[in-house]
Amino acid sequence: MKNLNIKLLCLVCIMTGNALAQTAGLHIASFNVRYANNSDVRAGNAWKDRCPEIVSLIRLYDMDVIGTQEGLESQINDLQNALSDYAYIGVGRGDGIAADEFAAIFYKTERFRLLRSDNFWLSTTPNKPSKSWDAALNRICTWGEFEEKDSGFRFFVFNLHFDHAGETARQNSAELVVNTIQRIAKNAPVVLTGDFNADQSSKSYQIITASDLLQDVFEIAPTVYAPNGTFNSFSLTHTSKQRIDHIFVSKHFSAVNYGVLTNIYWKDQTPRFPSDHFPILTDLHYKMPFILPADNAKVYTSNRPEKAKRLFVSQAVEEKIAAVKKVLTHAKLAWMFENCFPNTLDTTVEYKPINGEDDTFVITGDIHAMWLRDSGAQVYPYVPLAKHDEALKKMLRGVILRQLKCILIDPYANAFNYEATGSEWQSDRTKMKPELHERKWEIDSLCYVIRLAYYYWQQTGDASVFGKDWENAIRLILKTFKEQQKKNGWGPYTFARKTDRQFDTMSNDGKGNPVKPVGLIASAFRPSDDATIYQFLVPSNFFAVSSLRKSAEILTKVNHRDDLAQQCSALADEVYDALQQYATYNHPKYGTIYAYEVDGFGNRLLSDDSNVPSLLAMAYLGDVAINDPIYQNTRRFVWSEDNPYFFKGKAGEGIGGPHIGFDMIWHMSIMMKAFTAQDDDEIKACMQMLIDTDADTGFMHESFHKDNPAKFTRKWFAWQNTLFGELVIKLVDEGKTDLLNSLR
Repeated sequence: MKNLNIKLLCLVCIMTGNALAQTAGLHIASFNVRYANNSDVRAGNAWKDRCPEIVSLIRLYDMDVIGTQEGLESQINDLQNALSDYAYIGVGRGDGIAADEFAAIFYKTERFRLLRSDNFWLSTTPNKPSKSWDAALNRICTWGEFEEKDSGFRFFVFNLHFDHAGETARQNSAELVVNTIQRIAKNAPVVLTGDFNADQSSKSYQIITASDLLQDVFEIAPTVYAPNGTFNSFSLTHTSKQRIDHIFVSKHFSAVNYGVLTNIYWKDQTPRFPSDHFPILTDLHYKMPFILPADNAKVYTSNRPEKAKRLFVSQAVEEKIAAVKKVLTHAKLAWMFENCFPNTLDTTVEYKPINGEDDTFVITGDIHAMWLRDSGAQVYPYVPLAKHDEALKKMLRGVILRQLKCILIDPYANAFNYEATGSEWQSDRTKMKPELHERKWEIDSLCYVIRLAYYYWQQTGDASVFGKDWENAIRLILKTFKEQQKKNGWGPYTFARKTDRQFDTMSNDGKGNPVKPVGLIASAFRPSDDATIYQFLVPSNFFAVSSLRKSAEILTKVNHRDDLAQQCSALADEVYDALQQYATYNHPKYGTIYAYEVDGFGNRLLSDDSNVPSLLAMAYLGDVAINDPIYQNTRRFVWSEDNPYFFKGKAGEGIGGPHIGFDMIWHMSIMMKAFTAQDDDEIKACMQMLIDTDADTGFMHESFHKDNPAKFTRKWFAWQNTLFGELVIKLVDEGKTDLLNSLR
């Protein structure tokens, strides 16, 4: 009969293992591993024999999260060493460090990200090692908040070990645990595992199940494998219906099945159990979409592509997302940040080394071409993380090297193809090449390349991008800037397009409106890809000054090319002096301000456009000091109805431009206002507006209608998304987390 019982148990184990291992979901286990002691050694149940079997069980059933009980520090270390793809949280109950037993939680690090964790004691003084009531020993509960990396699903796991002697202690511990879960997890998904030293008929069990917070998986699972109770005392013949080990879950979960795992192993031709408790296992499915704790009225699900479909994955970026989300309690903001910040990497980066050299092509989003401006701005916020992530560093290096090669193809072009395939703009009346997607001359295109390369060098110390292509590109940039000063006639660049859009082509047979050569650089087009009216575009000229000075620093310190550096510095000084003389206007209402465009003849355009560089964004780019009085006057002007392209409506307010037309506000302008704000109320108003005008997509857009955010342009515009993430990180880093969490 004894042998028959063993065979039946083995059959149940096989059935349990197959059924549980084949289902999908979260495989959650509770496992009292039995503390290591000499009496067990004498009885043939030594830890050194049991540990490998426990590890094998964990592997066999592919357990995702395991709440363990009774493990001493040495046992926990043994498990950790054998389970290198898991990590654990927990402390010794004796001193809060390593003394006595742990209630450790093990979890798969590849699948889950730990957001936060802590412990509390089951006593009247839960914040320190202690016991209370009629408890015989200190007892502890360990908890962690986890995030499933692929889905973004967040949930809590609490794991405990109730006292074995004190009935009052168990009941009071049950009430303490329920109250603590409600306080910490609020309405988030929760799993509670543990050795409760109390079966399903006990008062402490009933306190937990009557709380309307947690359900026993045994009771809700449609399929239950329970050939025995959960305590076996190392006896193969021990039978019981008492379950003293439990897994409870909140109503966010459904249970596919539940199993008491009665597996045995053989030692010296004798069957044995890995512990004096049977582990219990459940396959949980969570109910997505789920409600985040900070916003019980709105459901949010991650809008990121599945992990396998993301174009580029950076561990440093993922860790940054987790760190920021950890401090954000505003549910929608956290959701939008997670959607937006990695959007460039998730959807637009194509990193494919060529002949062993880094090469990265970055599209804008819904247009499959690489703009020098957009690509430089899209990856810029990731640069500080590159020193912690070699793969990210190589990807960024590839962007810079690709951009330099683009400049060498044509310094007048703004957008490029991956290969020489041509584009729909091949018929434009300008010197098109098959490598070009578009050939609109914009000063800022060249400046963004320098800005990215300089910042990359500052943050990583890697000067390898400043090779032959860099020096040749600088020569071309100097040549192009000087040609566009128009000192020797119109220069080689003209552009005309057959179009019904006034700002999509240049007047005067592709030359544009006349300018007087006063030292400023002409830009045929604005950053919005709209033609300038007066070609001396002021914010782009400021950008050229700062970019030339960055170039001079690199050429001096890295390339030791004082000749080229001097040319850059001299041109920067010339343009800067011309800006001081020609770019300002004494406004009757705002005082001295910067004009948006001038022509050197005395004509000026008092306005601002939404795309960067803009007058508003000059302090963000570092082209002027934020407290420069002329800039501050200008800032007040452009964010007012005296700016012809400032719009204000029911949904929000901000700056647009002729690229999209009247009443369309660009999200970028609101972000630039927040980036350059020094007043918390102003920052808060901008952030609230950004949150309220996403049209419930979780993303930023090119523009939205002033009265209706659902009317927007460009559903997929990676620069705007990553820029939003950059803004949130800046505010968190500046200690404005409370401001962000106070948003509606």
